[in-house]
Amino acid sequence: MRRFHAANFGAQRTHVYVAGRYDRAALEAALRRGFADWAPGPAPTVNPPSLRAGPAVRFVDRPGAAQSTVLLALPAPDPSHPDWMAFSLMNTLLGGSFSSRITRNIREQKGYTYSPGSSVTANRRAAMWVQAADVTTADTAAALETVRRLLAWIKTQPGVNLTNYTQLCARDEEDPRQWLTWAQVSELARQVVAMESRLNYLGGHGT
Repeated sequence: MRRFHAANFGAQRTHVYVAGRYDRAALEAALRRGFADWAPGPAPTVNPPSLRAGPAVRFVDRPGAAQSTVLLALPAPDPSHPDWMAFSLMNTLLGGSFSSRITRNIREQKGYTYSPGSSVTANRRAAMWVQAADVTTADTAAALETVRRLLAWIKTQPGVNLTNYTQLCARDEEDPRQWLTWAQVSELARQVVAMESRLNYLGGHGT
């Protein structure tokens, strides 16, 4: 246990967070006194997972199941990447909200599934985009093809930012008569901005 502690704990791997009302100078002085004799210990390590080359398909057969649980995963920019904010915004547009393209298509228009959704799972220097859906078994192939087509479509669009996000949301590649309301668009943009830490992104990518 002592060897494990010495190999994994130390000042270099420690952050101290303080919340509440306090005298900043006095608090900092007290913290420095309290931790002054703590050895630096090991430096932080970054060990992101290595990517497997090429696509992979995994099946878990459930004979007679009424639904297929479909998971699609792709590597994504992690929070340290300058494109993290843009990618998060793109995910909201593509599958990360109830009004997103994938949800509107395979749920609202086609009725293949009830609760599809995509998300970005982030770790240190590693992230993954995941689309999940429980699809009616008979419609599994059609749902996968629709998601594949929408992934191909989003690649042809200009870079997503808060300026053209409203335009991309309001334009439907299948039926141009379908529009999101501006209230929906502004709420989606608000959610993305409120939940991200890279707010300096806004300075160079539209408002």
